[in-house]
Amino acid sequence: MGFAFLPPSRWRVTLADGSIVDVWADGYTGGDADQKDYEFSVIIDLDPDDETKYEVSPDALEIRGGAVVTVARFPRASVGDINSA
Repeated sequence: MGFAFLPPSRWRVTLADGSIVDVWADGYTGGDADQKDYEFSVIIDLDPDDETKYEVSPDALEIRGGAVVTVARFPRASVGDINSA
């Protein structure tokens, strides 16, 4: 198991209370009115023999031998700003 692409990027999440959290991820989703959370994830290479060791969401992005792993989730209301660092 390893990163499917380059090492993850660093994202600086400023929370509504002014706190700052650095998150290492390939990217994030959320922020739209219909999504209640910001979700940061990385894409990893996953050996087919290891797939049974992990819970895989049925709606996960299918990438040749890869899997999407959520590394952080923030309620949309708690986030003030997100920037790549």
